[in-house]
Amino acid sequence: VRVKSLRARIGELEQEMRRLDHFARALAPVLAEPKLDPVSATVEFALDGEPWRLTGGCGDLRTTGLIRYRYDNARANDYLNGWIDHLFLNAMAPPQVVPQTTWYSRDGHYTLRPVEDARGQLAALLGLYREGLHRPIHFFPKSAWNYVTGGGSLSKATNVWQSTSFRPYGEDRDPACRLALRGVADPLDAGFIECATTVFAPLLERIEDERIKAAA
Repeated sequence: VRVKSLRARIGELEQEMRRLDHFARALAPVLAEPKLDPVSATVEFALDGEPWRLTGGCGDLRTTGLIRYRYDNARANDYLNGWIDHLFLNAMAPPQVVPQTTWYSRDGHYTLRPVEDARGQLAALLGLYREGLHRPIHFFPKSAWNYVTGGGSLSKATNVWQSTSFRPYGEDRDPACRLALRGVADPLDAGFIECATTVFAPLLERIEDERIKAAA
């Protein structure tokens, strides 16, 4: 039994090494392109009459755009983080740079096309952030991602949100969610739908990802 177990673990390790080699080979030519000088900017907004400023920068831009990568299968937060970086890149609009973002994962990659109204999209996200400073908003990245990519299916969102005996670590087990949602009977409500749509729907309109098409 121990020999079989050891062989199985060796086989899994060899398979993972092949995945890692494929990941590195896909990234190598992309990262070989020369980087541009770092750029930074401050974008100003007015939210309900309040002045807000968003400051950031990119130190790894190339003429083909922004490259991001993480060695794991793509998760909801990878799409969210890539989208926020992408919006800020488009808001900065540095010269001689194609305003697109590509995110590489172990199981593939996605590309975000240019956004004409990047400032408006950032303002919408800042509005949710501002609201969240006053009260808990019903935005749960994993459940929201499943809702939007599932064609607006609350049942698909619930499958990720709710813990069961077969899936004991649903998003509802997050300690922060359990604390903030005390006394809330159904957090996947109209507020959840609004937040999920505000954050992820514009992303889906501008993404190229074969994995999303295959799962649809």
